[in-house]
Amino acid sequence: DREGECSFNGAWGGEPGPGSKRVYLSSYLWDRAVNVGIVTDQEIDGRSTVRELGGKAKDACALSLTKVTSTYHGVDDADA
Repeated sequence: DREGECSFNGAWGGEPGPGSKRVYLSSYLWDRAVNVGIVTDQEIDGRSTVRELGGKAKDACALSLTKVTSTYHGVDDADA
């Protein structure tokens, strides 16, 4: 049933292929990957895993607010 496979307001996305396990991050998640050093702010693409992102999130959540802003690149107090 192709109707059940629809996305983006009813437009069918095609058959899933080998790349269907890839997830492309943009905006907010990309910025957080830059903050924790998975990619640099000079890169336009990069590779990571959900496990790596989760590990970095656990590391950040274990820190105090002051330590988060001093440990991670580009994180302001308001965003920590």
